[in-house]
Amino acid sequence: MFFRKRKKKDIERIRILVEREVAKRQYQVDAREAKRLTQESRVVDKEIVVSLTTYSKRIHDVYLVLESISQQTVLPNRVVLWLAEGEFDALPISITERTNFGLEIRFCEDIKSYKKIVPSLLDFPDSIIITLDDDILYPRDTIEILVNKHKEHPGAIIGQRAHEITYRKGKIRPYKEWKKETKDNNGNIFLTGGAGALYPPNSLYEDVIKKEIFTEICPYADDVWMFFMAKLNKTEIINVQGRGFKDFVELPNASSEGGLNKLNVDRSYNDKQIANMIKYYGNNI
Repeated sequence: MFFRKRKKKDIERIRILVEREVAKRQYQVDAREAKRLTQESRVVDKEIVVSLTTYSKRIHDVYLVLESISQQTVLPNRVVLWLAEGEFDALPISITERTNFGLEIRFCEDIKSYKKIVPSLLDFPDSIIITLDDDILYPRDTIEILVNKHKEHPGAIIGQRAHEITYRKGKIRPYKEWKKETKDNNGNIFLTGGAGALYPPNSLYEDVIKKEIFTEICPYADDVWMFFMAKLNKTEIINVQGRGFKDFVELPNASSEGGLNKLNVDRSYNDKQIANMIKYYGNNI
C-alpha cells in the first residue's frame, strides 16, 4: 500500500513537471511575436496598473510572464516592471522590445520583493494596482476574474490564492499549521500574492510605503506586511472563487528566489516576522 501511494505521488509529480514544461515551451513560441500588453480604454472607473518586479537571476525568463499578460482577456492600462537601480548593465531584448507594446521599465531602490508594490503605490496612488509575480505564467482570465470581483466589491483587496490563519487559545498558530489553499472567505483570510492580488486606491494603511519600518521588522515577507496593512486600514479581504493555484504554471526553480520560501516557511521566518508585526502594531488583526 505504501509503495502504491508513493508511485501515485511520483506519477502526479511527473505529470505536473511535464505540463509545466509544455506550457513554458508554448509561451516561448508565442513570445516570438511581441503583442500589446495594455489598452487605453478603461474597464472600470480607474486606471488598472499591473505591477511586477524581477532580479538578475530571472531577468531572462520574465518575458514569458509578460507574454502571459499579453494574452489576458482583459488587458490593463499599464504594465510596469520595477528593477533595482544599478543591478543591470544591460537588459535582454526580449524585455526591451516590449516597451514598444506598452511595457514600462522603471528603476527604484532595491527593496527586494517590495519592489513589486511599494513604488507603484507611490507613483500611481489613484490607480487600481494588480501585483503579479515574475515566476508564474498566468491563465488568460486572471485579470478578468480579479476585475469582475472588484466591480462587486470596489473597496476590497482581492486575491486568487489564500491560506486561513488558525488559532490556538487565542494565539496565532505557526504558519505551517494554517489551513492552506483555502477557498473560504472570513476574517482570517491571508492572501498570498503569487496568483495575483488587486489593491484599490487607499486600501492600505498609511505605513505601507515606509521602508524604514518594513525593512526592519518584516524584511522578507511582503505578503505578511500587506496583510497587516490591510487589516490596520480595516479593508475587506476577499479570496475570489476563481481558479485553483494548480492552474497557474510555475516556472522551473521558481520557489528558490533568494531562498525566501525556504527562509520564511522552512526556517519559520514568517512566524518571526508576524511576531514582529504584532509587537509593533498590536494584536488587532
